[in-house]
Amino acid sequence: MTLEQSEKPIIANVKITDELFVDIDLISFSENSGQISCRVTGQKTKIAYLNWTVRDVHNTSLEIVDFLIYNKLNRQKGIGSILINVFKKIAANKGISRIWGNTSFDDYQLHEFYKKHAFIFSKEIKGGGIDFYQDLAGHNK
Repeated sequence: MTLEQSEKPIIANVKITDELFVDIDLISFSENSGQISCRVTGQKTKIAYLNWTVRDVHNTSLEIVDFLIYNKLNRQKGIGSILINVFKKIAANKGISRIWGNTSFDDYQLHEFYKKHAFIFSKEIKGGGIDFYQDLAGHNK
């Protein structure tokens, strides 16, 4: 049975507050893309997710293509940090050397989030967006 055909595994159960526990689910995982999501333990509705895809022919880097916490009340609670750290572990276990993405050049709150997680931003703005990246080998170039 492949991972895509199996039950969606819970890959982490995390205490956010005394009242809030969340499960991190591996929704899909293939050679070219994947998704992890977050839901309140015991419930089925997603409260956040992170999607990625492979963007190079050598399968050495993953791009974060969509990352969202649906309800603003669930932000600033560590859910995004949990998802990004799980994503980094998945990427490292897959042998990925770089993770990266692109965000609006003026989304300063999101920039601070990625910087907190050791991402580096390019100095060049392309089409209203700015790239960020992290080398998983432990050093950024």
